[in-house]
Amino acid sequence: MMIDGLQLLDVSVHHDERGMFAEAWRRSADDWVVQTNTSYSRAGVFRGLHFQYPTWQRKQVRVLQGRIIDVVVDLNLRPGCFGLSEMFELSAFDGKVLDVPEGMAHGFYAVEDSVVMYHCGAPYMPDEQRGVSWRVIMDLLSGSEPRFISDQDAGWPTLNEVRDQLEKSCDDGRSSMPLL
Repeated sequence: MMIDGLQLLDVSVHHDERGMFAEAWRRSADDWVVQTNTSYSRAGVFRGLHFQYPTWQRKQVRVLQGRIIDVVVDLNLRPGCFGLSEMFELSAFDGKVLDVPEGMAHGFYAVEDSVVMYHCGAPYMPDEQRGVSWRVIMDLLSGSEPRFISDQDAGWPTLNEVRDQLEKSCDDGRSSMPLL
């Protein structure tokens, strides 16, 4: 992986003549999950690229139904990190979970009608919701524009504008970027 801390995890999936079974979550000593969200998206929908600031969210992303192209963009201001992006195809049957560390923008394109579950390391805070223009990852999506995107997601600032906003926020002493 190019992005520090980003992991594609394998989950044990058991298939038989009835279908499949997989463990979704188990409490552990280092449990960091404080909220779990689920979204449904029709084929052709793009959601993102979202992040929360200054209360960053770690996320674990899993597809419960369908197939998505999941995209992560590093917002860490450390040299050589900002703007790095990676893409993963996730499906309901591949047994993959994407572990997205704090300091990232995250989004996905629904290749099929999809249900996606997110475990989050901080609660959703509407006043801290931020985003990056989806156009930054067009080359990762093979140039095809999403058929459906919310007005909010269509209006997020460019990656350069986000960098300027984060640097200004750090310079003002209001917050600091994670140096993961």
